[in-house]
Amino acid sequence: MKLTDIIFEQTQKPKAIIMAGGGGAGKSYILNQLDLSGIQVFNPDPYVEKQGLPLSAASNITEKEVDKAVEKRESFIWDTTAGNASKVQNIVDTGYDVAMVMVYTHPIIALISNFERERSIPANTVLQTWMKSYSLIKDYKNMLGDNFYLVPNLRGGKYDKEIEVFNRAAQQGSKGIEQFLNSLISKDPEKYKSSFSKPFDLEDKQALQAYEKEVEDLDFDRDDEGMVKDLKKHFNSFWEREKMPPAGSMEKKVAAIKRERQKSKDDAEKVGAFISKNLRDKDFQEMVTSGDDLEDVKSGLQSFLKY
Repeated sequence: MKLTDIIFEQTQKPKAIIMAGGGGAGKSYILNQLDLSGIQVFNPDPYVEKQGLPLSAASNITEKEVDKAVEKRESFIWDTTAGNASKVQNIVDTGYDVAMVMVYTHPIIALISNFERERSIPANTVLQTWMKSYSLIKDYKNMLGDNFYLVPNLRGGKYDKEIEVFNRAAQQGSKGIEQFLNSLISKDPEKYKSSFSKPFDLEDKQALQAYEKEVEDLDFDRDDEGMVKDLKKHFNSFWEREKMPPAGSMEKKVAAIKRERQKSKDDAEKVGAFISKNLRDKDFQEMVTSGDDLEDVKSGLQSFLKY
C-alpha cells in the first residue's frame, strides 16, 4: 500500500490539491518536485498531446473528471489555470479540504516556455491565463488561508535579459506590450505559431471556384490568412452538406469574424493593461517573487494530507 493511501485512510475528509497558474508557468514541473505520487492527477495536457484535442475541449473533459471525483468523494490533484474561483469554492463547499499551489512566473518566461513545448497555445491566450490566474491570488488566499501556497518559478535567472526587455515594453502600457509581441512574432512567425493552428484549404476545385465567386464582392483583406481560412471552413461546412454555396451567409460570416477580432483586440488591451500595471506594482512583485520555499510547501502539504 502506498504512503498516500495510508494517509487518506486516516482522514475523514477527501483532499483536493489545486496546482494553479497561467499557461507556461511550470505547474507540472513544480508538481514533480512535491513528492505526491500515488494521488490521481487531473490534467488536460495528455488529451492535448496524445489525442490532439483542442485545449478548451481537453479542459472541459478534465473538469468533468474532477466533478465525478468530487461526487465519489475521491481525493485528487487538479492541474488548472484556476481562472475561475467559483469552481474551487464549489469543491470547498462540498466538504473537501482544499490546498492550492499557485505557481508564478513572469509573462515572458511563460511565453518562451509555451512555445518551447510540443503543444503550444496562442501568445495572447498565454497572457490571458496570466491575468486570470494571478488576478485571483488574494481571493484564493482569503478562501484557503494557510492552505494557499505561492511558488515563484523564475528559472534561476536564466531569462533575466528577456525579462528586462519585456519590462521596458510594459512601461509603455498595453500598447508597449502589443508592439513587443508583434515584433517578437514577426522575427520568427513559425516559432510563435500555436500548434493548434492547422492549415486549411478547399481541395475540391469546384468548391474553390464557387467560394471565389461568393467572396469576390465582399470587403475583407485577402492577405489575412486567418480570415481567409475561417471563411473557407465556413463555406466548406455548408458545401459538404448541400453541395452548393451558402447563399447570403458569407457576408454575415465576414461581419462576425470582424466583431470577434474587435472583441479579441479589446480583451488584449485589458490583459496588457493588467500585466503592465502589475509588473510595475512593487507590492505585487514582492508578493509573487518572494512567495513560499518549495521545501516548506512540501512539508505543508504532507501535514495537510495527514489531518
